[in-house]
Amino acid sequence: MFAARVRGPVSFTVIAVWSQLEPTYAEALRRGVAVYEDVLRAGPCVLIGDFNSSAAWDDRHRRNDHRELDTSLREQFGLVSAYHAATGEAPGRESLATHYWRWQETAPFHLDYCYLPERWCAGLTSVTVGTYGDWAGVSDHRPVVVDVTPPG
Repeated sequence: MFAARVRGPVSFTVIAVWSQLEPTYAEALRRGVAVYEDVLRAGPCVLIGDFNSSAAWDDRHRRNDHRELDTSLREQFGLVSAYHAATGEAPGRESLATHYWRWQETAPFHLDYCYLPERWCAGLTSVTVGTYGDWAGVSDHRPVVVDVTPPG
């Protein structure tokens, strides 16, 4: 994780995420959140990137790692997934993939997120995810583009 301050009409901190398997993706995320706890509490913050985590994997492996992270971000810091707020889809039941394992269209997962302050959701205009075809030669991940007008 890496934090940067964005200054403008609405200033906020953006924390870029790329979760690594150390010792697990979920534990790496928990440790990163703990490191940035003061920054997250000071708000407003946007947490965005490759979480390598999914509620669908929770279901598949009979655990709650991603759901616990999602709940913790909402309850402790007031952050919600922009994708889920915009689509109304349940975590783990996403209709759009953000990652294709081993670059295969037949192995889609939703692992990339943009968590933003819940109060910003009123200004959420759209959330789009890049298509498999448009990004197939560039990355195994797809961009998540969030259009939001935060309250001033």
